[in-house]
Amino acid sequence: MKKITLSISGITTPAVKNSGIATLYRGQDCSLKVDLQNTTGGDIDLQNGSTTFSFRFPKAMEDSIAGMKAQLQDWVFNPVPKKHLMMTYSGSNSKWPADKTLSFTINKINSKGDAGQDYVRVSPSGFNYEGDRQLVILTDPPVESNAKLSDVLNVPTLDQNGAIFISKPNDPLKNTLFLNIKNKMEDPIFKGDNRTDAPKILVSFSFGETADDLCQMAPKGSNQPNSPWNINPSVEVSEGNDWHATMVTMDSGDTQYPQWKLEPQSGNKGLIKGLSNVTFGFDNIVSMLPKGHTQMILHFIGFQQSDTKKYDPWVQVLDINKTDPPPRGVVYLTSDEPVVTIPNWNDNVKVKLKWAIFQSHKVELLNNTKTLPPLYFSYSDDSSLVHGGAEIDLKGFTQRGDISFTLYAKDGNGGNVGKPGQFEITLNYPDVDASFELEEPSGSTNNPKIKVNISPIALVDGVYLGLNGGSPLPLPVNQKGNQFIFENDYHTLSNGRNLISLKNTLELSVKQKYGNDPVVIQQIFYAPYINKNNNPYKVIVDGDKIWLAENFRFENSQIKMPLQIMWGDSLRSYINSQMEEGWRLPTQQEWDDMARLNSLPSYTSLAEWEKSDTPFLPDSGEQSLSKRLLIQAKGGYGYQGTQNIPFIPSPVQAVGANQFAGFWTATEDKKDSNRAIAYLFANNALDGQLVAFNRRSCPKNYCFFIRLVRAV
Repeated sequence: MKKITLSISGITTPAVKNSGIATLYRGQDCSLKVDLQNTTGGDIDLQNGSTTFSFRFPKAMEDSIAGMKAQLQDWVFNPVPKKHLMMTYSGSNSKWPADKTLSFTINKINSKGDAGQDYVRVSPSGFNYEGDRQLVILTDPPVESNAKLSDVLNVPTLDQNGAIFISKPNDPLKNTLFLNIKNKMEDPIFKGDNRTDAPKILVSFSFGETADDLCQMAPKGSNQPNSPWNINPSVEVSEGNDWHATMVTMDSGDTQYPQWKLEPQSGNKGLIKGLSNVTFGFDNIVSMLPKGHTQMILHFIGFQQSDTKKYDPWVQVLDINKTDPPPRGVVYLTSDEPVVTIPNWNDNVKVKLKWAIFQSHKVELLNNTKTLPPLYFSYSDDSSLVHGGAEIDLKGFTQRGDISFTLYAKDGNGGNVGKPGQFEITLNYPDVDASFELEEPSGSTNNPKIKVNISPIALVDGVYLGLNGGSPLPLPVNQKGNQFIFENDYHTLSNGRNLISLKNTLELSVKQKYGNDPVVIQQIFYAPYINKNNNPYKVIVDGDKIWLAENFRFENSQIKMPLQIMWGDSLRSYINSQMEEGWRLPTQQEWDDMARLNSLPSYTSLAEWEKSDTPFLPDSGEQSLSKRLLIQAKGGYGYQGTQNIPFIPSPVQAVGANQFAGFWTATEDKKDSNRAIAYLFANNALDGQLVAFNRRSCPKNYCFFIRLVRAV
């Protein structure tokens, strides 16, 4: 066929780079670069005044024809408003050599028509040659404040790289293209209440006679099997996103061309939900053209991000590969979601597989599990290319590792044909949710209770508890529930009689089934200090110091009581008799630092204050250290002792009005060697509020409670 080939591209607005698709912006002066190539196979006679070309533009661009400008030596351009742009030869009679190109630019294209896509066509007159057409896109210009669809949508792709198998004239082979559009964000595409625009995706293909085209153009209503009017759009996978697909006719005036429109249903508020996918199918594609690459053109129009913010229009061009038919048997086996996440164990999770077979009667789908049965599917049309698929339910699935699927194509007698297809689904299992907490020892034992919470227990192979990097101790797992209490001696965990360091790291490790890494949780805690008499003291930590969380005691075989004692050598001797090296009276500065970092809260009653007390745990912010000191002292009057009574046990009392608890520091009064600094915590009878500390220089023969401190 003798033809003059038209090629155009946008100059002012090269919105689609290297695509060959001319893109113009509405309401702006734009330009088209035009190339006319003599592909008739011979020279063309050019005659002054009688050799003309007529450029016809889409109806949406007709309003701009009157203002169009172009220049080319020996040619005159005359716009005919609302109709076409005439190009007339004005030079001396000559020849247009074969394969040579006439290049020029059409300027001042400023159209306010509706956004869309349609063809610019060139029609030769004065000689009997075919003209050509090229797609042009008219769209809104980008706006700086607009959002970008490319930020929220995965670049659309075609399954199997857009493979189309070409047919012989006597053996039409029907193909299907699958277009996947996925929202890669957690939020829906539209987050609002009222859409003012009508979002849609316009889809076009290239039609003609060359390897660059999808298939031949044919009149609407033609019975030709390779007619583009036979291409049927559908929604293959919606994932809860209601869309519909229809064929429409481009408004090109005297010539009609097919186009496809993808739109959300009226009730689809968010367009595409977060992290979900919409797959469109284009069925009944028959191509009898030579092998080669062609294109699918997508034009996203009217998308909004919110009630007040729009997305810029977006043009995407996808490659289609026309190739020879495959061998008989399985063409491919695949899935849109090769990684399947199982968020909760009993969720109804499904794997969606799809495949294509060629000249086969049935398929057998096998897997490498002992749980899932084989599946069989038969097809009535075993002479052509057939697409199929299946959903595999994984609810309650207990397979360790990934799942491999194998698809066998079979003939009418049940024999295998061709090579099988294989695909592996990666299973993303949920991690176990594990936690533990320590509870204060009770009774006469020093053993803490460890409350372990694990969910779901069905995913657990074992639970282990270790201390300070020592050998982990396996814990009994209650298969009937997800919580249990574990009670064990710290000494067993540490393999020693005394935890001298006090600071420990308790590590809970939960071994998971199905190949997931263990869940490891660590918690630093401070164990009870065991003194020389093998009696425990609770401790708390404040900065780099460990404090006794209870008063230093008078201990003998009959009684263990909080001690009030005079300041001096007798006190130091008694401390050394019970406590290991490092324990001592805190200095005035250490009391000051502690009190400053742990300011007293205000409570209306001691009962309210004492309610949240958990002195066994590390200082966690629930309460202040100074608060604990007063509660655990339980009050008591300070009183004067004598030199021959080094210490006097005090009965435990509740803190009442105008009572206080006093504590010695290690700091002597610099002005009086007979006095030392004490800290006093009082309960104010006037307003019933517990008040902060006050420091006081007291005679050394006063008896106060003792708190000891040591470095971490």
